[in-house]
Amino acid sequence: LIEKLQEALKDTNRPKCIKECFEGRLTSKITVTECGHESITEDPFTNLQMNVYCNSGLEDALRNYVDFNEIKEDNAYHCERCNKKAEATKRLTIKTLPNNLILMLKRFAFSKESVKGNKLYN
Repeated sequence: LIEKLQEALKDTNRPKCIKECFEGRLTSKITVTECGHESITEDPFTNLQMNVYCNSGLEDALRNYVDFNEIKEDNAYHCERCNKKAEATKRLTIKTLPNNLILMLKRFAFSKESVKGNKLYN
C-alpha cells in the first residue's frame, strides 16, 4: 500500500510525504562467533512486524524484536573474512523512528504437528 501511494505521489508537489511520515531506519549487526567479524547494514522500514505469540505484551514483543538471534546450521552466515559459512549472532536496532510508527502484529503460530498456522485470539 505504501509503495503504491509513493508511486501515485511521485509527480506531485509532495513526492516524499509518505516517506517523511512513515519511514524509519533499522540497523542490522551480524557478528561471526568464531572470528568476531562484524557486518553492519542499515535499511529503511515503514512497519515493524511483531510476534505476539509467546510475548506478554507490546513491550515484550519490541524487546524480542531487537534481541540477539542466533544464525547457525542450515541458515549459517557466510563470513567475508573467513570465506566460509559460520555461526553468528544478529541484532536489529531501531536507528530512526518514523513520525508515525506502524506495528503489524503477527497473530499466528505455526504448528509442526498440523503443519499449519493457528490464529491466536488472546
